[in-house]
Amino acid sequence: MTTAADLRAGYAAALTTPTAVAEAFLAARPTERPWQAFRSVDAEDVRAQARASTERLAAGTPAGPLEGVPVGVKDFVAVDGYRSHAGTRDLVAHGDVDALLVRRLRDAGAIIVGKLHCTELGLSPTGISGAQPTPVNPHSPTHLTGGSSSGTGAAVGAGLIPLGVGSDGGGSIRIPAALCGVFGIKPSWDLVPTDGEMSVGWWSVEHIGPLARCTEDLTTMLSVMADVPLAISEEPLRFGVDWSWWGRPDAEVDAACRAVVAELSAADISIPYVDLAMSAGYATALAEVVAGVWDVWQDTPDRFSTDVRATLGMSAHVTGADYVRAQQVRRVLAESFEAAFETVDVIVVPTTATAAPPRPSDAELDAGVVDLDMLDAMIAYTFPANLCGLPAASVPVGQTLDGRPIGLQLIGRRGADATVLSACAALERAGLAAAPVSSRQHDPFPVPTPTTHEE
Repeated sequence: MTTAADLRAGYAAALTTPTAVAEAFLAARPTERPWQAFRSVDAEDVRAQARASTERLAAGTPAGPLEGVPVGVKDFVAVDGYRSHAGTRDLVAHGDVDALLVRRLRDAGAIIVGKLHCTELGLSPTGISGAQPTPVNPHSPTHLTGGSSSGTGAAVGAGLIPLGVGSDGGGSIRIPAALCGVFGIKPSWDLVPTDGEMSVGWWSVEHIGPLARCTEDLTTMLSVMADVPLAISEEPLRFGVDWSWWGRPDAEVDAACRAVVAELSAADISIPYVDLAMSAGYATALAEVVAGVWDVWQDTPDRFSTDVRATLGMSAHVTGADYVRAQQVRRVLAESFEAAFETVDVIVVPTTATAAPPRPSDAELDAGVVDLDMLDAMIAYTFPANLCGLPAASVPVGQTLDGRPIGLQLIGRRGADATVLSACAALERAGLAAAPVSSRQHDPFPVPTPTTHEE
């Protein structure tokens, strides 16, 4: 499958042009079945961006490291010419300006090809949406993509785009990365600006980051979004694992992730209070979301789907005392992780406790689904990084017998984003992590290039 690095090499060798790549993307019909990954694509705008990129390359004046690379943006983030809906039916933020991170992507030469589907208000980590079409898992159409950055995971995993923007308030980059078989990183708190993101809560836990098909692309895109040069190091890293936190994921997830850990010679560590992260995460995120949409929910509740109304109803019962206690848990949890990082550089744990869950019927999807066991399996390991502002990536480390991808999570000290990316790269070099290939994927950019990412 073509990566951004492949495209850059293809352009340099005059094997293709951004205009040809843009036409191939549009020909794939990314808003339609079998993908349903994009909510909106402005074809003429895509063509205009591609023409300008092709002209810059022909003149020998590329704008930056993402010149001519198609990038999709989650439906939470402002893009000039597009409306943002936060995955809802009709809540709208008009897009007459780009978010700062989008401006940075454009300045680096990226072609912004459209807005990607996500779950309603970003609430579902499964990928299910009762308000908009639920994207299709590129490795198994009978299973879910994960969420809430469902369209981003699906589009990058399917090969429709090499890079996509996601956001993560409790696992929403890492979960779809794991279930769709790609690389994704939730960066450190405040590394990537969130201005221009549609405000529906998630204020203290939300992070914006990239999804890609290899660590090199992930590093390039995050460097651009953050406007900070991030370099991969090949220096040895110290890995650690807290087996009590690891617990009992599904057998196939457990086996695949343990096999990688065995190759890393990971040290046994202990992270006190990590078992409280899920309850603290729920209390924090749900209270912030219900506060963010309170007036709309109270005045016109029918604007939300059935499952989201139920979630908001539960969220309204989170008391002020509950929220304050959750913040106390955050403080002691951050101290626990900081102590762990005195002896290790990277903490490893499965990204999710199960591979992609079964996809409900279309009728069930339209009605909305609330399955608490499924929700807990998706976010069993993801909330701590949000609560503590830690960089955390998911890398693909295998597949189940029926072909569903499995993700391993790599967590670093706050501010050590380059260390986490270096760990991702180390697993790739060792052959322990790679984006899987499926006959169901579609590669609209088959560029034969001399890069090291051909599959």
